[in-house]
Amino acid sequence: MSHNPTDRPTDRPTDRPTDRSAGRRSATRRGRFEVTAVLAVVAPVLTGSLLLLGGTEEGGAELGAPEETTLSAATLGCPEGRKDGDRILVATDGEATGEVRVGRGADASSVEVGPERIGIDGSRAPVTVRAEGDLAPGLVAGRVGGSPLGAAQCTSPSAETWFTGVGAGPEHSSVVELINPGGGRAVADVLVLGSDGPVEADQLLGVVVPGGDRVRLDLAALLPRTDELALRVVTTRGRVSASVLDVVDRIGSTPVVRDWLPGQGTPQRRSTLLGLAEGSGSRTLVVANPGESEAVAEIRVVTPGSTFSPRDLEDVRVPPQSVVRVSVGALLASDAAKDAIGLELDSSAPVTASLRQAVDGDLTHAVPLERIEEPSAVLVPRGASRLLLSGAEATGSVQVVARDDRGRELAARSVEVERDRGASVGLPQGATFVSIAPRGTSVLATVVVSGDGTAIAGFAPLVRAGLVPDVRPGLPQQAGPQSPGS
Repeated sequence: MSHNPTDRPTDRPTDRPTDRSAGRRSATRRGRFEVTAVLAVVAPVLTGSLLLLGGTEEGGAELGAPEETTLSAATLGCPEGRKDGDRILVATDGEATGEVRVGRGADASSVEVGPERIGIDGSRAPVTVRAEGDLAPGLVAGRVGGSPLGAAQCTSPSAETWFTGVGAGPEHSSVVELINPGGGRAVADVLVLGSDGPVEADQLLGVVVPGGDRVRLDLAALLPRTDELALRVVTTRGRVSASVLDVVDRIGSTPVVRDWLPGQGTPQRRSTLLGLAEGSGSRTLVVANPGESEAVAEIRVVTPGSTFSPRDLEDVRVPPQSVVRVSVGALLASDAAKDAIGLELDSSAPVTASLRQAVDGDLTHAVPLERIEEPSAVLVPRGASRLLLSGAEATGSVQVVARDDRGRELAARSVEVERDRGASVGLPQGATFVSIAPRGTSVLATVVVSGDGTAIAGFAPLVRAGLVPDVRPGLPQQAGPQSPGS
């Protein structure tokens, strides 16, 4: 299939968030020292460091990897709602019952959760969700909306997150939201790739997020351009949860549509994007290559019966450090993809990707999924929902439990899975909390909800253990164990 990297929408956004506040770090100039001066400073420092670590290489020991321990606290960042009526659902995938804190700073309130109780917060503002003690390992939260359908899973603070297929133009734009759940300030860099390579964006470097606050970056105002972009959000100080709200405005044809664009942890050679919206409209695959050499990606179709590459479909070639878009509407409408539940990319180099679907007046995104080896869960809006499974490494099963927004169990069943085959499992009407537990294999999984639009909620590994660093004499130990992002 041929593709046109320059093909892009023709709309103009008229209702875009206008909060453009962002802090910047001032650039510092490094002085130049004579070699002798440098040695005079560095040599004593190196000697002292060796003594602190227990002596020289002969007498000292290298630091070991951090040890896992019981998770004592967990924090999730939830994005701002698209509209009034979007709400936060909070649940636990464990057995504990208790209260978690939802909100920001002094505005936080307590919400009770448990195995048969789901907490609800009606605030449209971005919030953090914090659990301590036995509630921390099983903490799950999500922002959901009912009309049109939408779902965004709340995420732990991360050192690095990729967002692929964002826009900064009049027809397709995106707003980056950075939430700082801590008390001190946090700093993040937003690095940008475009269709022609890296994009200089000094205004997105050193973004300061005050403690307990958030910063919103309107890309169309800060970095106006019309090509597809990929963002790499890197936390350089403190803790940051990043999210993206994507906006498409087709002038004179349909209303403005919005959806949360999920992030991706790291580039991958094999990427599976599950969840296809039904109806007529545009379907665009966006692929970014952050590497130094060209990436060649083969597109495969995932169905319940098999995973295959359609005949005569051209590979996607992505130049180094650039972004390419491919229209896949014709492919997904073909007879070969009649029963498709998603797409798979097999690339010669690690890439990031997203599938943007602007269908029947709604906007939906599918992104590469993370492998699930242990129990996990997602929160979704009410509607006609299906669980999609793929990527099993061996023949096994997946235990599935669906609950409503009051925590009542609606269904529990076991689904058989095997290599190179997908699975599509219907869920009860009204299911809002869906948990899975793989047995004998690992899987990729997502829930697709249909109704007034489409919502896609991908499963990700839950943080269930804290990390304690290896400490030696002269190195102060950190505070008690929390989640790796805390």
